[in-house]
Amino acid sequence: MKSGVKDLETHMKKILALDTGHVSIEVTSNELDEMLAQARWFASWDKNAVIKLPMNVNGLKACK
Repeated sequence: MKSGVKDLETHMKKILALDTGHVSIEVTSNELDEMLAQARWFASWDKNAVIKLPMNVNGLKACK
C-alpha cells in the first residue's frame, strides 16, 4: 500500500466515529488483488464506509 495509508486509517476512523452517515473511501490501486485487499480493509473500519473503485477493467472485476 502507498505511504500515508496508516494516517488515512486514523483520519477516516475519526470521521467514521462521528456517525454522520456514509463516508466514501477510495482505493489507491489499479491492480485487482491490491484493490480487493484495500477495499476489504477499508470496509472493515466501519459499517458506514462506502468503498469507491475505479471504473476500469479491474475495478469492474472487483465490483463483481
